[in-house]
Amino acid sequence: MKAQTRPPAVIFERRPRGTTGKSAAFVVMLPHNYPAKMLTHELHHVKQWWTVTILSAAVIFAFASFVPLVSYYAMFLSVGVMGALYRFAAWFRFIAEASAYAAGFTDEPNELGEYANALSSSLYSTGKTFDECKRAIALRLYTGKLF
Repeated sequence: MKAQTRPPAVIFERRPRGTTGKSAAFVVMLPHNYPAKMLTHELHHVKQWWTVTILSAAVIFAFASFVPLVSYYAMFLSVGVMGALYRFAAWFRFIAEASAYAAGFTDEPNELGEYANALSSSLYSTGKTFDECKRAIALRLYTGKLF
């Protein structure tokens, strides 16, 4: 187990070989000898989670300030907003993964094609074609956007 401060994350390297990396909130789980570029990919998802959580907590706080029926305790719901969006909104999953693949880009031969192929596969279920995925990753490479 390792801890990291930018973004705040806890990293476990105990997943079985042959599995992929996974991030849930600020926890990253990786198999042994995972490529560094994919650690960057998973840490990008952690940055996205922190951003969505803080913004949604601010929105819920503002809403609770003006609507007396809403408690400030509702701000704790912001922890699950990114997970809900990722699971139930294909457009959000597509944008989040395209920017995470762009963050882990190392300019190896055919790397953009491999990433676009993975993003257009049934693994992510985005409903996008290979060319759309390739354009989205390239756009985020050029702009450097978080989403």
